[in-house]
Amino acid sequence: MVNELTEAYFQRYPRAFDSAWPSTEHRQSDLQLRALFEQLAASKGATLKDVQKMAKDKLDIALEDTTTWTFSDFFGPKKTAQMSSVVGAGM
Repeated sequence: MVNELTEAYFQRYPRAFDSAWPSTEHRQSDLQLRALFEQLAASKGATLKDVQKMAKDKLDIALEDTTTWTFSDFFGPKKTAQMSSVVGAGM
């Protein structure tokens, strides 16, 4: 979802790959995007709906409801050995 938001943002506010950040031309919206990412990182429990609402409210970017992950999925305990029962089990 963050990737989709970033892609939509840079389609709306294009610039060269090596442009300064925040850009002079899009400074206000660049800072709004940075603030949104900081808010997401601080919340660690944002749902997909939360991300969609923040993107719409802060940047006027509408995101599709196409995934089931939550932002907290990235901050939970690391899952290990899930593939052991499928790949190479019993070898």
